[in-house]
Amino acid sequence: MRYTTWVEKVFEAFVAAADGRYDFSLTQVAEALGLEGFGWEAFAKHEPLGDALVAAAYDLAALDLVNFENVSHGNTVTAFGRDIAEKGIRSLRPEISAITLRPDEEAVLARIYEVTRVEEPDFAGLGGADTDAIAAELWPELDAYNQGMRMRKVLGDLDRKQLITRSLSGPSLLGQRPTYLGVVRISEPDGRDDGLDAGLVDWGEPTPGFDAVEDRLAGLKTRLAAARSADDLSDIGRRCRDIAVDAVAVVFRPEMVPAGTEAPSPQDAKGRLELYITARVGGGEMAEYRDFLRSSLKLAHARTHSARTGYAAAVAAAQGLLSFVRALQAIERSGAE
Repeated sequence: MRYTTWVEKVFEAFVAAADGRYDFSLTQVAEALGLEGFGWEAFAKHEPLGDALVAAAYDLAALDLVNFENVSHGNTVTAFGRDIAEKGIRSLRPEISAITLRPDEEAVLARIYEVTRVEEPDFAGLGGADTDAIAAELWPELDAYNQGMRMRKVLGDLDRKQLITRSLSGPSLLGQRPTYLGVVRISEPDGRDDGLDAGLVDWGEPTPGFDAVEDRLAGLKTRLAAARSADDLSDIGRRCRDIAVDAVAVVFRPEMVPAGTEAPSPQDAKGRLELYITARVGGGEMAEYRDFLRSSLKLAHARTHSARTGYAAAVAAAQGLLSFVRALQAIERSGAE
Protein backbone atom coordinates (compact mmCIF):
# COMPACT_ATOMS: atom_id res chain seq x y z
CA MET A 1 0.00 0.00 0.00
CA ARG A 2 1.28 3.49 -0.84
CA TYR A 3 1.43 6.14 1.86
CA THR A 4 -1.07 8.33 0.03
CA THR A 5 -3.59 5.49 0.03
CA TRP A 6 -2.95 4.85 3.73
CA VAL A 7 -3.56 8.48 4.72
CA GLU A 8 -6.75 8.55 2.68
CA LYS A 9 -7.98 5.41 4.47
CA VAL A 10 -7.07 6.87 7.87
CA PHE A 11 -9.04 10.03 7.04
CA GLU A 12 -12.08 7.90 6.16
CA ALA A 13 -11.62 6.12 9.51
CA PHE A 14 -11.47 9.47 11.35
CA VAL A 15 -14.77 10.43 9.73
CA ALA A 16 -16.31 7.07 10.68
CA ALA A 17 -15.03 7.32 14.28
CA ALA A 18 -16.54 10.81 14.59
CA ASP A 19 -20.03 9.56 13.80
CA GLY A 20 -22.14 10.08 16.94
CA ARG A 21 -19.15 11.12 19.10
CA TYR A 22 -17.97 14.49 20.38
CA ASP A 23 -14.36 13.29 20.30
CA PHE A 24 -12.59 9.96 20.04
CA SER A 25 -9.29 8.12 20.48
CA LEU A 26 -6.87 6.76 17.89
CA THR A 27 -7.85 3.30 19.09
CA GLN A 28 -11.37 4.01 17.85
CA VAL A 29 -9.89 5.18 14.55
CA ALA A 30 -8.02 1.86 14.39
CA GLU A 31 -11.30 0.02 14.99
CA ALA A 32 -12.85 1.94 12.09
CA LEU A 33 -9.92 0.71 9.98
CA GLY A 34 -10.79 -2.86 10.95
CA LEU A 35 -7.74 -3.31 13.18
CA GLU A 36 -8.97 -5.53 16.00
CA GLY A 37 -7.16 -5.56 19.35
CA PHE A 38 -5.12 -2.49 18.47
CA GLY A 39 -4.44 -0.78 21.80
CA TRP A 40 -2.23 1.68 23.61
CA GLU A 41 0.77 -0.67 23.57
CA ALA A 42 1.12 -0.34 19.80
CA PHE A 43 1.70 3.38 20.22
CA ALA A 44 3.78 3.21 23.40
CA LYS A 45 6.20 0.67 21.89
CA HIS A 46 6.43 2.56 18.59
CA GLU A 47 5.30 -0.46 16.63
CA PRO A 48 5.36 0.21 12.85
CA LEU A 49 1.58 0.23 12.51
CA GLY A 50 1.17 2.54 15.50
CA ASP A 51 3.76 4.98 14.16
CA ALA A 52 2.11 4.85 10.73
CA LEU A 53 -1.27 5.75 12.23
CA VAL A 54 0.21 8.61 14.25
CA ALA A 55 2.09 9.93 11.20
CA ALA A 56 -1.11 9.91 9.16
CA ALA A 57 -2.96 11.72 11.97
CA TYR A 58 -0.27 14.42 12.12
CA ASP A 59 -0.44 14.90 8.36
CA LEU A 60 -4.24 15.15 8.38
CA ALA A 61 -4.03 17.71 11.18
CA ALA A 62 -1.49 19.74 9.18
CA LEU A 63 -4.08 19.90 6.38
CA ASP A 64 -6.69 21.12 8.91
CA LEU A 65 -8.84 18.07 8.17
CA VAL A 66 -8.74 16.79 11.76
CA ASN A 67 -7.78 17.94 15.24
CA PHE A 68 -5.23 15.45 16.59
CA GLU A 69 -4.79 16.02 20.33
CA ASN A 70 -3.31 12.72 21.51
CA VAL A 71 -3.66 8.97 21.26
CA SER A 72 -6.28 8.51 23.98
CA HIS A 73 -8.84 11.28 23.50
CA GLY A 74 -9.72 14.73 22.14
CA ASN A 75 -9.55 13.95 18.43
CA THR A 76 -12.18 15.40 16.08
CA VAL A 77 -12.88 16.05 12.41
CA THR A 78 -12.82 19.77 11.56
CA ALA A 79 -15.51 21.66 9.66
CA PHE A 80 -13.15 21.76 6.67
CA GLY A 81 -12.58 18.04 7.07
CA ARG A 82 -16.31 17.36 6.96
CA ASP A 83 -16.55 19.35 3.75
CA ILE A 84 -13.65 17.45 2.18
CA ALA A 85 -15.14 14.14 3.33
CA GLU A 86 -18.04 14.81 0.98
CA LYS A 87 -15.71 15.17 -2.01
CA GLY A 88 -12.86 12.89 -0.96
CA ILE A 89 -9.35 13.87 0.08
CA ARG A 90 -8.17 13.41 -3.50
CA SER A 91 -10.04 16.61 -4.33
CA LEU A 92 -7.07 18.43 -2.75
CA ARG A 93 -4.62 17.12 -5.34
CA PRO A 94 -4.90 19.94 -7.92
CA GLU A 95 -3.85 22.42 -5.23
CA ILE A 96 -1.04 20.16 -4.04
CA SER A 97 0.25 19.65 -7.59
CA ALA A 98 0.53 23.42 -7.99
CA ILE A 99 3.15 23.68 -5.20
CA THR A 100 6.36 24.92 -6.82
CA LEU A 101 9.50 22.83 -6.43
CA ARG A 102 12.93 24.04 -7.47
CA PRO A 103 15.35 21.37 -8.82
CA ASP A 104 17.25 21.01 -5.52
CA GLU A 105 13.98 20.74 -3.59
CA GLU A 106 12.60 18.14 -5.97
CA ALA A 107 15.74 16.02 -5.80
CA VAL A 108 15.96 16.14 -1.98
CA LEU A 109 12.25 15.43 -1.49
CA ALA A 110 12.41 12.49 -3.89
CA ARG A 111 15.46 11.01 -2.13
CA ILE A 112 13.89 11.45 1.30
CA TYR A 113 10.75 9.67 0.12
CA GLU A 114 12.72 6.83 -1.48
CA VAL A 115 14.70 6.03 1.67
CA THR A 116 11.88 6.48 4.20
CA ARG A 117 8.95 4.67 2.59
CA VAL A 118 7.67 1.59 4.43
CA GLU A 119 4.95 -0.18 2.46
CA GLU A 120 3.09 -3.18 3.83
CA PRO A 121 -0.03 -4.88 2.43
CA ASP A 122 -2.32 -3.29 5.05
CA PHE A 123 -0.62 0.00 5.91
CA ALA A 124 2.21 2.34 4.96
CA GLY A 125 4.56 4.42 7.05
CA LEU A 126 7.58 6.67 6.72
CA GLY A 127 10.84 6.31 8.59
CA GLY A 128 13.51 8.97 8.97
CA ALA A 129 16.09 10.00 6.37
CA ASP A 130 19.78 10.69 7.00
CA THR A 131 19.94 13.96 5.08
CA ASP A 132 23.75 14.19 5.43
CA ALA A 133 24.06 11.05 3.32
CA ILE A 134 21.61 12.44 0.77
CA ALA A 135 23.61 15.69 0.54
CA ALA A 136 26.80 13.72 -0.12
CA GLU A 137 25.07 11.82 -2.95
CA LEU A 138 23.52 14.88 -4.58
CA TRP A 139 26.43 17.33 -4.33
CA PRO A 140 29.70 15.35 -4.32
CA GLU A 141 31.55 18.37 -5.74
CA LEU A 142 31.04 20.26 -2.45
CA ASP A 143 32.90 19.74 0.83
CA ALA A 144 30.99 18.50 3.88
CA TYR A 145 30.42 22.00 5.28
CA ASN A 146 28.89 23.39 2.09
CA GLN A 147 26.88 20.22 1.55
CA GLY A 148 25.39 20.72 5.00
CA MET A 149 24.62 24.39 4.43
CA ARG A 150 22.99 23.71 1.08
CA MET A 151 20.91 20.89 2.56
CA ARG A 152 19.90 23.08 5.50
CA LYS A 153 18.55 25.71 3.13
CA VAL A 154 16.61 23.17 1.04
CA LEU A 155 15.15 21.47 4.11
CA GLY A 156 14.03 24.82 5.49
CA ASP A 157 12.21 25.64 2.26
CA LEU A 158 10.58 22.20 2.09
CA ASP A 159 9.49 22.54 5.72
CA ARG A 160 7.95 25.96 5.09
CA LYS A 161 5.97 24.44 2.23
CA GLN A 162 4.83 21.66 4.64
CA LEU A 163 6.33 19.00 2.36
CA ILE A 164 8.56 17.47 5.07
CA THR A 165 8.50 17.18 8.84
CA ARG A 166 10.48 15.62 11.70
CA SER A 167 10.25 11.83 11.64
CA LEU A 168 8.86 9.67 14.42
CA SER A 169 11.61 7.10 13.86
CA GLY A 170 14.82 6.75 11.92
CA PRO A 171 18.59 7.09 12.22
CA SER A 172 18.47 10.15 14.47
CA LEU A 173 16.18 12.60 16.21
CA LEU A 174 16.89 14.99 13.34
CA GLY A 175 15.64 12.56 10.68
CA GLN A 176 13.20 13.95 8.15
CA ARG A 177 10.23 12.38 6.43
CA PRO A 178 7.89 13.65 3.72
CA THR A 179 4.37 14.65 4.69
CA TYR A 180 1.24 13.56 2.83
CA LEU A 181 1.59 16.79 0.84
CA GLY A 182 5.18 15.90 -0.01
CA VAL A 183 4.40 12.35 -1.07
CA VAL A 184 1.52 13.46 -3.30
CA ARG A 185 3.63 16.22 -4.83
CA ILE A 186 6.61 13.99 -5.63
CA SER A 187 4.98 10.66 -6.56
CA GLU A 188 1.36 10.97 -7.66
CA PRO A 189 -0.14 11.90 -11.06
CA ASP A 190 -0.41 15.62 -11.71
CA GLY A 191 -3.84 16.74 -10.53
CA ARG A 192 -3.91 20.14 -12.23
CA ASP A 193 -5.86 21.07 -15.32
CA ASP A 194 -2.80 22.43 -17.11
CA GLY A 195 0.22 20.47 -15.93
CA LEU A 196 2.59 22.94 -17.60
CA ASP A 197 5.08 23.01 -14.73
CA ALA A 198 5.06 19.26 -14.08
CA GLY A 199 8.16 17.19 -14.78
CA LEU A 200 5.80 14.58 -16.18
CA VAL A 201 2.31 15.45 -17.31
CA ASP A 202 -0.03 12.72 -16.14
CA TRP A 203 -3.75 12.54 -15.55
CA GLY A 204 -4.43 9.24 -13.80
CA GLU A 205 -7.81 7.69 -13.17
CA PRO A 206 -8.36 4.55 -11.06
CA THR A 207 -8.74 1.52 -13.31
CA PRO A 208 -9.44 -2.03 -12.04
CA GLY A 209 -6.47 -4.37 -12.27
CA PHE A 210 -3.83 -1.63 -12.49
CA ASP A 211 -3.00 -1.21 -8.78
CA ALA A 212 0.47 -2.77 -9.07
CA VAL A 213 1.19 -0.76 -12.23
CA GLU A 214 0.16 2.47 -10.45
CA ASP A 215 2.52 1.63 -7.59
CA ARG A 216 5.38 1.23 -10.05
CA LEU A 217 4.47 4.43 -11.89
CA ALA A 218 4.61 6.32 -8.58
CA GLY A 219 8.06 4.85 -8.00
CA LEU A 220 9.14 5.83 -11.52
CA LYS A 221 8.12 9.44 -11.01
CA THR A 222 10.04 9.59 -7.73
CA ARG A 223 13.10 7.93 -9.30
CA LEU A 224 13.12 10.39 -12.18
CA ALA A 225 12.85 13.35 -9.81
CA ALA A 226 15.82 12.02 -7.83
CA ALA A 227 17.92 10.94 -10.84
CA ARG A 228 21.31 12.63 -11.16
CA SER A 229 23.93 10.08 -12.21
CA ALA A 230 24.20 8.19 -15.50
CA ASP A 231 23.24 4.98 -13.69
CA ASP A 232 20.12 6.68 -12.27
CA LEU A 233 19.02 7.76 -15.75
CA SER A 234 19.72 4.35 -17.32
CA ASP A 235 17.58 2.81 -14.58
CA ILE A 236 14.64 4.89 -15.87
CA GLY A 237 14.80 3.03 -19.19
CA ARG A 238 14.85 -0.36 -17.50
CA ARG A 239 11.91 0.58 -15.29
CA CYS A 240 9.91 1.84 -18.28
CA ARG A 241 10.31 -1.48 -20.06
CA ASP A 242 9.32 -3.51 -17.00
CA ILE A 243 6.24 -1.38 -16.29
CA ALA A 244 5.16 -1.60 -19.94
CA VAL A 245 5.37 -5.39 -19.72
CA ASP A 246 3.27 -5.33 -16.54
CA ALA A 247 0.66 -3.02 -18.10
CA VAL A 248 0.23 -5.22 -21.16
CA ALA A 249 -0.04 -8.27 -18.89
CA VAL A 250 -3.03 -6.65 -17.16
CA VAL A 251 -5.04 -6.27 -20.38
CA PHE A 252 -3.86 -9.32 -22.35
CA ARG A 253 -6.12 -12.38 -22.45
CA PRO A 254 -5.19 -15.89 -23.69
CA GLU A 255 -8.27 -15.93 -25.92
CA MET A 256 -6.74 -13.10 -27.96
CA VAL A 257 -4.26 -15.60 -29.45
CA PRO A 258 -5.58 -16.99 -32.77
CA ALA A 259 -6.12 -20.74 -32.90
CA GLY A 260 -3.03 -22.62 -34.02
CA THR A 261 -0.75 -19.69 -33.18
CA GLU A 262 1.92 -19.73 -30.48
CA ALA A 263 1.27 -17.15 -27.78
CA PRO A 264 3.91 -14.43 -27.26
CA SER A 265 5.99 -14.77 -24.11
CA PRO A 266 4.99 -12.69 -21.06
CA GLN A 267 8.06 -10.48 -21.67
CA ASP A 268 7.08 -9.79 -25.30
CA ALA A 269 5.04 -6.64 -24.72
CA LYS A 270 5.12 -5.72 -28.42
CA GLY A 271 3.77 -9.09 -29.56
CA ARG A 272 1.07 -9.14 -26.90
CA LEU A 273 0.12 -5.55 -27.72
CA GLU A 274 -0.45 -6.43 -31.40
CA LEU A 275 -2.88 -9.18 -30.40
CA TYR A 276 -4.59 -6.81 -27.95
CA ILE A 277 -4.92 -4.15 -30.64
CA THR A 278 -6.48 -6.66 -33.03
CA ALA A 279 -8.99 -7.75 -30.38
CA ARG A 280 -9.84 -4.41 -28.81
CA VAL A 281 -8.93 -1.55 -31.15
CA GLY A 282 -10.21 -2.73 -34.53
CA GLY A 283 -11.87 -0.71 -37.26
CA GLY A 284 -10.50 1.70 -39.84
CA GLU A 285 -11.47 4.76 -37.84
CA MET A 286 -9.12 3.64 -35.02
CA ALA A 287 -5.95 3.59 -37.13
CA GLU A 288 -4.45 6.64 -35.41
CA TYR A 289 -5.19 5.18 -31.97
CA ARG A 290 -3.42 1.96 -32.92
CA ASP A 291 -0.43 3.95 -34.18
CA PHE A 292 -0.38 5.93 -30.93
CA LEU A 293 -0.27 2.76 -28.82
CA ARG A 294 2.60 1.35 -30.87
CA SER A 295 4.54 4.61 -30.88
CA SER A 296 4.18 5.30 -27.16
CA LEU A 297 5.31 1.74 -26.35
CA LYS A 298 8.29 2.19 -28.68
CA LEU A 299 9.19 5.44 -26.92
CA ALA A 300 8.91 3.78 -23.51
CA HIS A 301 11.32 1.07 -24.72
CA ALA A 302 13.73 3.46 -26.43
CA ARG A 303 16.24 3.69 -23.56
CA THR A 304 15.95 0.15 -22.20
CA HIS A 305 19.37 -1.07 -23.33
CA SER A 306 21.19 2.26 -23.33
CA ALA A 307 24.22 2.50 -21.10
CA ARG A 308 24.14 6.29 -21.40
CA THR A 309 20.73 7.94 -21.08
CA GLY A 310 20.50 11.71 -20.91
CA TYR A 311 17.90 13.44 -18.77
CA ALA A 312 15.78 14.54 -21.75
CA ALA A 313 15.75 10.99 -23.13
CA ALA A 314 14.76 9.60 -19.73
CA VAL A 315 11.89 12.09 -19.47
CA ALA A 316 10.74 11.18 -22.99
CA ALA A 317 10.78 7.46 -22.18
CA ALA A 318 8.83 7.99 -18.95
CA GLN A 319 6.32 10.28 -20.68
CA GLY A 320 5.87 7.71 -23.44
CA LEU A 321 5.22 5.03 -20.85
CA LEU A 322 2.65 7.17 -19.03
CA SER A 323 0.84 7.90 -22.29
CA PHE A 324 0.86 4.20 -23.16
CA VAL A 325 -0.55 3.09 -19.80
CA ARG A 326 -3.22 5.81 -19.72
CA ALA A 327 -4.34 4.86 -23.25
CA LEU A 328 -4.68 1.20 -22.25
CA GLN A 329 -6.67 2.21 -19.18
CA ALA A 330 -9.00 4.36 -21.26
CA ILE A 331 -9.75 1.38 -23.52
CA GLU A 332 -10.37 -0.88 -20.54
CA ARG A 333 -12.66 1.62 -18.81
CA SER A 334 -14.68 2.28 -21.93
CA GLY A 335 -15.12 -1.37 -22.81
CA ALA A 336 -15.28 -0.23 -26.44
CA GLU A 337 -14.27 -2.57 -29.19
